[in-house]
Amino acid sequence: MRYKTGDLINYFARGFAIAGIGFISIFSLDVFTEYPFGPEVFLAWFMHMIPSFILMVALWVAWGSPLWGGLGFVVLGLLPGTLLSQNEDWVNFLLGAPFLVCGALFISVYVIERFNAPQ
Repeated sequence: MRYKTGDLINYFARGFAIAGIGFISIFSLDVFTEYPFGPEVFLAWFMHMIPSFILMVALWVAWGSPLWGGLGFVVLGLLPGTLLSQNEDWVNFLLGAPFLVCGALFISVYVIERFNAPQ
């Protein structure tokens, strides 16, 4: 079975997005050490998972429409630099860069599929 270039980039972008969401989700596990076990810990965990849920929605959109999902990932990749101004710049870059790369990959999938469709 031969894969087209767009398919390989699309699979890589999806896998990279899933890995990035997993990386961001790891940060939510610190609530289990900060709070005593009870309803507060689940509320705190849910609040820490909100960025991951938003990224999952962006991945779901990108799965069906690479252009819109890619643009969503680019916007979400730029948000740490604007919303987390108390962090150092390199920290915000590390938080947002994987999703900027995912956005660029999904947009490139759209461009490849759009302009190389009749082969």
